[in-house]
Amino acid sequence: MVSLDDVAKLAQVSPATVSRALSRPEMVAETTRKRILQAAQELGLRVPEDLSVVGFDDTPFARVLSPRLSTIRQPLEQMATEAVGMLMTWMEQRERPVEEERKLPTELVLRESTAPAPGLSSQQQGGNTP
Repeated sequence: MVSLDDVAKLAQVSPATVSRALSRPEMVAETTRKRILQAAQELGLRVPEDLSVVGFDDTPFARVLSPRLSTIRQPLEQMATEAVGMLMTWMEQRERPVEEERKLPTELVLRESTAPAPGLSSQQQGGNTP
């Protein structure tokens, strides 16, 4: 049986990084998740049958990995526009703006690196599959 330590050793990361990549993928760089995915496959784990992997930011290589990486897509252009607007306001008013929480939409992009949760169909889970 393959362990988390086995995957970590082959991917040249810590076991904590493998665990974080599986449980909190947004905290691990997509290139690191790619190495973990490749290591898991080399050790005989099937993706997504044995292991689901999700990336963050939907970088171009998420679409060319094998299997293609499911990911969370952020509105990067809208984020940049908001940041520039905040910076411009700060510069014009010459004082730090009041901190406020801004929520921007994200999108779950389902590809071949994830399987439906037990008891749910892929339609029940939501997301799209470009």
